[in-house]
Amino acid sequence: MREPGGATAATTAAAEPRTPPRVHGPVGGVGVHGARPVSWRPGLGSRVHDFVNMAEIPLLFVLSVASMFTERVWVHATLIVYADIYFLSDTVWILVAPYIVKQPRSIIAHHLVAMMLLLEPTSALLRLAHVIGECRRASARCFEVGDMASVALAFSAITGDILVVELNTLFLLLRRNTETRQVFEFLFYLTWLAIRIIWYPYLLFWRILPHPTASVVSKASFVVIVLLQFWWTLAFLKPSYWSRQRKKFTGHHADGSIHQGERSPEMREKYL
Repeated sequence: MREPGGATAATTAAAEPRTPPRVHGPVGGVGVHGARPVSWRPGLGSRVHDFVNMAEIPLLFVLSVASMFTERVWVHATLIVYADIYFLSDTVWILVAPYIVKQPRSIIAHHLVAMMLLLEPTSALLRLAHVIGECRRASARCFEVGDMASVALAFSAITGDILVVELNTLFLLLRRNTETRQVFEFLFYLTWLAIRIIWYPYLLFWRILPHPTASVVSKASFVVIVLLQFWWTLAFLKPSYWSRQRKKFTGHHADGSIHQGERSPEMREKYL
């Protein structure tokens, strides 16, 4: 249809400035019923945040796996310190600029629970460091080093078991920021099922809850995390979620017409 002045409706619509899309749900576009819409600005800030996380998460994953297969205290200590810095810095970043992520409150809540789980291994390592310092000054407390090291290793080993989930977060970021998105789409769903739905309940019932020295706060925090995995997974079963997933690749309108061809860049920004 041609408008006055010779411009078509499509040309006029294309010339109008676009407002940032309002995205619902936690990270990855998974909607949660009742969640208030959060204004997300896909731009430089969002991409910088994604790329910084893509640079940080691989080391976090490697340290987590290493702590599962070694009893070297320095590996476990490095994991705990690195995880503390990662979650704290990312929380502050999102608090300062919440528009860089799709669901800031969901991510901040997740980070706070993660930091609560890190309290015990962090305090155990601090106590171990204190006892080692006392041992160097006065050998009277050296007999406590072995016991404190065992406690610290027990806590940090479980921390490594939990933090391997960041591999799934890495695939989420890679599918959003790379061209080989079909591969990372598959790896994202595969690791979601393997880690969040199978591995996490195993940890909860066979490692965390029976742990003799873990506090009630740590156990309750991990229960909340496991419940969140299943709550978010329920969103995958909603037809509206899969409708958005199809649109982000094809750019189809509701009437079936194609907008800007397959794997439209506009749809990529809108739905990922």
